[in-house]
Amino acid sequence: MKSNIWIVFFSLFIAQSLFAIRFGMKIPWGGDEWFSYKNLTVMAYPFSLIVSLFKEIIGELNSQNYIFYRQQGLLWSFLVYLFLYLVNIKSKDIYLSHLALFLAFFFSVNPYFLETSQFFRYYQLYIFASVVFTFGIIKYDYEFSQKRIWFYIFMIISFFIHLFLFI
Repeated sequence: MKSNIWIVFFSLFIAQSLFAIRFGMKIPWGGDEWFSYKNLTVMAYPFSLIVSLFKEIIGELNSQNYIFYRQQGLLWSFLVYLFLYLVNIKSKDIYLSHLALFLAFFFSVNPYFLETSQFFRYYQLYIFASVVFTFGIIKYDYEFSQKRIWFYIFMIISFFIHLFLFI
């Protein structure tokens, strides 16, 4: 079964992508998407780098190419599916393997995941990072529970880092 599981993950990603692109063609560009297009965001720096690259390759935003800018969400969606696939095939922990497969199915039918993949914002980047961190915490639960105080210290420090970025 594990040797052909890539077909399942690939099919789920393709189905989600087709639904997302169809949805993306129906909603107009606007609102917060202009902020993401015009401003470099430090907290979502990978997103901003790709936007800069798109501006060089595709050109300035217009009514003919806005859908290409929105497809950055599919890049982060692809990375979510790729990460879940790798966890599924490489993890010796059966719980993690099954959780990765469940999440792949869940994301492929989840309207929130579908919708955020088509907004030109960095929500999919955050979902990708959340999935990676969650699996890291689950995998290293024993070490995490022993060193939990360090997690809380870093969490408090990160709040101040974000606070001082905007002051």
